[in-house]
Amino acid sequence: ARAEAAEGRLAEVEARLDQAVRGAAEAHSEAERQAAELKKAAAVLAAENASVEGKLHKEVEKVDKAKEALKVGIAERKQLQAEVKALEARLSTTSRDEQKSQGRLSSAAEVNRELSSERDTLAAQLKKASRELEALQATRAKEVSAA
Repeated sequence: ARAEAAEGRLAEVEARLDQAVRGAAEAHSEAERQAAELKKAAAVLAAENASVEGKLHKEVEKVDKAKEALKVGIAERKQLQAEVKALEARLSTTSRDEQKSQGRLSSAAEVNRELSSERDTLAAQLKKASRELEALQATRAKEVSAA
């Protein structure tokens, strides 16, 4: 009877063992399926990562080019600012020179007016002296012819 009971328990244990083996096989199969899915997902992520890294590299190159262009632009701006300062200095000098020239022109115009007035006075005196000379010459000629 014990042997029969042991055989019954053994059969029970074998049945549970078979069931456990089937469960382990199913779990193993499910794990392999999930592992395959994870490998596919990892491959997709690796491809996406490579694509993103490629895009990032291109963007870094663009940023580097933009930085270089900015440096050039800053240098050009500094050069233009220096040119503007030089032109402003020249304009200031030119304005001062123009003001001095205006002052000299005004003085020259005043001297010109004075000289014109003096010329007109001298011309009038010359005319008067010419008439007086002519009158004296005429008087002398009369005196010579009367004598």
